[in-house]
Amino acid sequence: MLISRTHTTIIALVASAGFAVSSLAPAVSQAQVVIGLPPTALTPTPGELHAFPLPVGPNLIPRDPLSITAGPDGNMWFTEPYVNRIGRITPAGTITEFSSGISPESGVTDIAAGPDGNLWFTEEKGNRIGRITPSGTVTQFTVPTAGSHPRGIAAGPDGNMWFTEFTGGKVGRIIVSGTLPVVSTNRALLARTAFTRTGQITEFSSGITAESGPAGITRGPDGNMWFTEETGNAIGRITPAGVVTQFGAHPVDDETAEGALEVNSLPTTITAGPDGNLWFTESLGNRIGRITPAGAVTEFSGLPAESDPTGIVAGPDGDLWFTEALNSGVARMTRNGELIGLYKTAEYGEPRAIAAGPGNTLWFTEYSGDQIARIAFNSPVTRNAQ
Repeated sequence: MLISRTHTTIIALVASAGFAVSSLAPAVSQAQVVIGLPPTALTPTPGELHAFPLPVGPNLIPRDPLSITAGPDGNMWFTEPYVNRIGRITPAGTITEFSSGISPESGVTDIAAGPDGNLWFTEEKGNRIGRITPSGTVTQFTVPTAGSHPRGIAAGPDGNMWFTEFTGGKVGRIIVSGTLPVVSTNRALLARTAFTRTGQITEFSSGITAESGPAGITRGPDGNMWFTEETGNAIGRITPAGVVTQFGAHPVDDETAEGALEVNSLPTTITAGPDGNLWFTESLGNRIGRITPAGAVTEFSGLPAESDPTGIVAGPDGDLWFTEALNSGVARMTRNGELIGLYKTAEYGEPRAIAAGPGNTLWFTEYSGDQIARIAFNSPVTRNAQ
């Protein structure tokens, strides 16, 4: 049975896992279905899970929330690509949407907090990078390569924002806070001084395989940026200077090469793990991947068939938490690859992105369910060692 967009709620959690369920949406029938018993006990125990439905627009237009991140203001911020809006939700669940300053048909996609106290986001259809202040003021910057489809974005170790260009086959860097020229008549001094402007974009393509589809991106523990290549079936690393190294790609005509990702895995989202490694989802491969800063790849299976693992983040418990979009679930994996819980969300909710929030919480978007959901861990939280 399809669940109404306006009445979707979290309907299935495991009682033995210690979850309590509440929602600001009206309850639906069959609200106590128990699906996906965890193979082992959970420690620490996740606490309450709340679901917050997004405002209903004119003509019941869906919001389709996609990406989510913690903001510098203590709130969570998310993208709504279908209606070209940026959303903000407080820890208590109060939702505000911003559209002023965002061009029509922009396709806002990914969002990340910047070092300047603002949020930065990609506009995949509009071919721009956007910046929004905590008060909602938006500024847009055009990506030099036309039709590049900027996809993922993350803060870098150099104080700037880094983003992927899915169609352009590049990684870009946008200056967060430019340097103004000094007032001087010394031409020699001016000639050897490098100036930048806020919003200045530099694109890097050398070392990236053509049509590899750079997608997710994150800052690594090694001071570099790491990104997934969806169609290239590889993981990339780029230094602050723009030097790219690729890992996990199959050599031509060798689908069993050691250290390579399984064929057609579609690596999607990537995050820094609690163990000093990078962790990523394989949407088509139905696996979770781990790559060390040195480039050694390990893949973990055991997920339900065609579950479509999508978003991934390190939880406050020291484990990895990820969404299963087509399985309508949120799962938990230890850093040694043991799957220790699958918790069903709303039927057809299609959870996508997941992010750590304030106060030992995890937040995720439900793309088809038009909801933002929050898992609050019972205090105190003890980080798992494995």
